Amino acid sequence: MKFIGQDNLLKTRANYSLLSCTGTVTSSANAVVIPYDTEQLTSSYNTIILTGSGLSGVSSSANSWYMTTQGDYEFQWNVLTNTNTTNNRILSGVKLQRGTSDGSAITWANYNPSFSFIYDRGTGSIRKGSTTNQTLVTQAGTQYYWRLMCWKEESSSADTESITVITGVSCIVKQIS
Repeated sequence: MKFIGQDNLLKTRANYSLLSCTGTVTSSANAVVIPYDTEQLTSSYNTIILTGSGLSGVSSSANSWYMTTQGDYEFQWNVLTNTNTTNNRILSGVKLQRGTSDGSAITWANYNPSFSFIYDRGTGSIRKGSTTNQTLVTQAGTQYYWRLMCWKEESSSADTESITVITGVSCIVKQIS
């Protein structure tokens, strides 16, 4: 069921951003924040804000994003990783986290459902794996912050690390209502 004029309203008020990274992260034993720091494509009505190196005076705010417009949003992401060694296997995880700020720090919690995994089997020069996932979120009265984390779940060698690949890491944030 559509309301009269709904199509025109959505066309004139499209709100989206394609986020990407200019740097990589390496995940060995601990979870690391995927460094989203670039908006590749945005709508003219864009209210999706990247924090880049962090919000001034707010700890744990780097490489996250938030929306200044209330509504429902869809997040879609792809994460491509490479291993640092050949002939080893590694299972890496990717998860979305939601944060709230008290003005001086952001407290993060895992957002469910958002977990996905990457299985890399390093054989010669072929050592890449990827995952893609999506979820719906609501931005209401409480200001939420968002970030993606990557971690090493298990590997055949303690020295094996998972390294994000710049050309294969992206996140689309779009307002759907």
